[in-house]
Amino acid sequence: MARRSLLVVFGLLRQAFALVSRDGHTGRLPVMGWNSWNEYACDINETVFLEVGKLLNTLGLKKLGYEHVNIDDCWSDKIHQRDNITGQIRPDSTKFPDGIKHTADEIHKLNLKLGIYSDAGDTTCGGYAGSLEHEALDAKTFVDWGIDCECYKSGDKSCAKIL
Repeated sequence: MARRSLLVVFGLLRQAFALVSRDGHTGRLPVMGWNSWNEYACDINETVFLEVGKLLNTLGLKKLGYEHVNIDDCWSDKIHQRDNITGQIRPDSTKFPDGIKHTADEIHKLNLKLGIYSDAGDTTCGGYAGSLEHEALDAKTFVDWGIDCECYKSGDKSCAKIL
């Protein structure tokens, strides 16, 4: 009986360790969190994300692995999409009066991660600036703002994967 129990324990341990990738970096859980689109679509602002971040903590969801707060479409300035000099995408100053960096800093104070949506085309589904032909600049901008991502290019601080 003890032998059978020991086999069951080792079997369960093997399953648990199998959930961690071989790279030793990727965790046991998929990226989990909250995304603004289904509830708010384009009716977003910084307050929404900060309130959700607080709720992830107070409801105990962060302890369960829900650690990402994701800004979906409609966060940028639809009319003045990019800075004429730098080419950087511009956040909507009405929705994010202190900028995306401020939102990221506040989310990080809650021990959460901030993600952001972009599009591989000229424009997003909502008609906002996309990242086509601006991929490296947008990735660098997102990193500068404190958006959480993983960098894969050796020695390069540009963001290869936006979460």
